[in-house]
Amino acid sequence: MRARDLVREWRARAHRRLLPRIRWVAVTGSVGKTTTTALMGRLMERLGPVVVGAVVTRPNSLARLCQTMRETRPRHRGMIMELSAHAGEASLRRCVAVLRPQVTIVTAIGDDHRTTFGSREEAARIKSHAVAGLVPDGIAVLNADDPLVWAMRARAPGRVIGYGRSPEAALRLVSATAIWPGRLAVTVSHGGETQTLQTRLVGLANTVPVLAAVAGGLALGLSLAEVAAILARVEPVDGRLCPYETAEGVTYLDNAWKSPLHILPAVLDVLATAQVARRIAVFGAISDFAGSSSARYRQVARQAMQVAEVVVFCGSWGGTVTRMTPPPGRTLLYFPGIVALRDGLRALLRPGDLVLLSGSSRMDHFDRLILDLKQPVTCWTDRCRAMIRCDSCRLLRAPPGTTGVAVPAPPG
Repeated sequence: MRARDLVREWRARAHRRLLPRIRWVAVTGSVGKTTTTALMGRLMERLGPVVVGAVVTRPNSLARLCQTMRETRPRHRGMIMELSAHAGEASLRRCVAVLRPQVTIVTAIGDDHRTTFGSREEAARIKSHAVAGLVPDGIAVLNADDPLVWAMRARAPGRVIGYGRSPEAALRLVSATAIWPGRLAVTVSHGGETQTLQTRLVGLANTVPVLAAVAGGLALGLSLAEVAAILARVEPVDGRLCPYETAEGVTYLDNAWKSPLHILPAVLDVLATAQVARRIAVFGAISDFAGSSSARYRQVARQAMQVAEVVVFCGSWGGTVTRMTPPPGRTLLYFPGIVALRDGLRALLRPGDLVLLSGSSRMDHFDRLILDLKQPVTCWTDRCRAMIRCDSCRLLRAPPGTTGVAVPAPPG
C-alpha cells in the first residue's frame, strides 16, 4: 500500500470523527447500486443537505470514497456512497472500515465481474463485508428475495430490514407495473399500511432499486407517504434506462453505462411490452459471461429479434451476427464503428421509434449518439477506454484533430 493511500484513508477517518451528526450510508450489490444511491440521496435530503456519491461519470474506488467523505461538511446531515468490490476483497474491506456506515443497503447479487469473483457465492461473501462493517447499532437493508443477500443478515450487528415479495420482508412488494410510455409504479405494504409509488423510472428492472430505497428511507425514519412523494419527482440516472425524446419524435432509452449479459433480459422486457410504433435495439459491447463470445452475441441477437423489429450491433464482436438470417418481419444490421452506426441510424429512424442503446461506457460510448443531437460532437473515436460519460469529457467537442487522453471536464 502506498504512503499517500494511507494518508488519504487516515484523513478520511479523522474527518468522519469530526462529524457526529452525519448519517453515513453505504449501498452495494451487483446491480442497481447507482439508481438506489441516487434515489436514497433524494430521500436523505428530507433530513437536510446531503452528499451523494453515486457513480454517474466515474468508477467508484477507495480514493473516490475518501474524497467524497472529505467533501462532507458540518452543515450536511447525510452522506451516501455506493461501494464496489471490482478492485477486490481487500479494497472493499478498507472502504467499509473507513466509512463505518450506519445504514448499509444491499441490492442483489448478479454475474457482474465473473472473472474477478469466480461465482455469485463468492461475490456475496465479499460484499457481505459491507453488512458486517456496520456500526454496532447500524441497520442492514437487505433484499429478502435474493437468497445470497438475505443470508447476509447473519453478519448484521444490529437491526435488519428486508424488502421484496418474501413473507420475511418487512417491506412487502404487492405489485409492480411498467409499460412504456408509462413509468414504473410499485405498490408496497409496511406495518399494515399500503402505498402506491408512481416513479419516473423505466422498466420493471428498477423495482429492486426502488424497494431498496424505500426500505432505506424507512430505516432513516421517513414514512411511506413521505417516500412516495419524494420518489415521484426523481428522474432516471444517465445511462440507466434514461429516456431522451428528439424533436423528430424518436425516443432513445440510454442504457449505455454498462451491459453485462445477465441484465439484458430485463432490459429487453422494456421493448417487449412497449406500446410504440417500432422497436429498435442497438447493442455494443456485452460483458460478464462465460464461454464463446460469438455464441453469446448470437444468443442476444435471437432474444432481441423476438421483441424488436430492428436489431443493430456495433463493434468488433458484433460482427459475428452477420452470418445469421433474421426471421420474417425482422431486420438485423451490423456497423463496424460508431460513425457508421450514427449515419445508419440517421437514415433508419422515423417518428414513433423507440431506440434502446445498450453498451459500455468503457468500450462504446453510445451516449455520443444522443449528445450529438443536442450539439454536434467532434470526438467519434472507437478506441477510447475511459470509463466516464462523454458529456463530462473535455474531448467531446474539441476541435477536430485534437489528441489526448479522455479526462473529465472541469466543473461548470
